[in-house]
Amino acid sequence: MRRNGEGATPLLWNMEHNDYDHLAVAVDAPAISRLNDELLVSCFAFLPPLDIANTAAASRAWHQAAYDPILWSELNLAPYSFAVHDGFLHHLFTSSTRFAELKSLNLEGCLAITDSSLSLIIDRCGPHLRSLYL
Repeated sequence: MRRNGEGATPLLWNMEHNDYDHLAVAVDAPAISRLNDELLVSCFAFLPPLDIANTAAASRAWHQAAYDPILWSELNLAPYSFAVHDGFLHHLFTSSTRFAELKSLNLEGCLAITDSSLSLIIDRCGPHLRSLYL
């Protein structure tokens, strides 16, 4: 916290004026926002996929890190099988490159998908995809 370019200024309650109004305090950006993309991706690797997806909304830097293909080598859509359909998969696999290195995809119980979705998945992930569960 700094005031007028000087050294650190503690934030103290002003008993005389009964307020904080006269103190000018600038808050530095949190340390995590200063991490480079590689370190952010390493931190995000400890999170479950849903949390990784949610971090993308925090900032542009976090969005870029959260969509790094390294974080998306496995995707299990079985718990969400009721909501998975061709339009959803088309959006998922064409809106970004985050699944470019997908190695394992679980679509068990996803009854509303067709051959066109499977063709799209093979086109987008074919070279890396090792497991496809239907």
